[in-house]
Amino acid sequence: MSVRLCAQAWREIKKEYMAGRTAKELAKQFGVTARTIHNRSSQQRWRNEVPVPRAGVASEDLTRHGGAA
Repeated sequence: MSVRLCAQAWREIKKEYMAGRTAKELAKQFGVTARTIHNRSSQQRWRNEVPVPRAGVASEDLTRHGGAA
């Protein structure tokens, strides 16, 4: 049986995911699979909305190379 999440739950998942929590952590918390979260984030292009700094890359490096910081 699958779990159907309401819009508020998806907003919370997106907020936490964009803040750096893993899909695996969120999936466990909300009772869905990590794949479900990955699919939703990919379809809605969450990662394109706000760049997430990668480990070891300073924000000024992102700006210098064309990324938005």
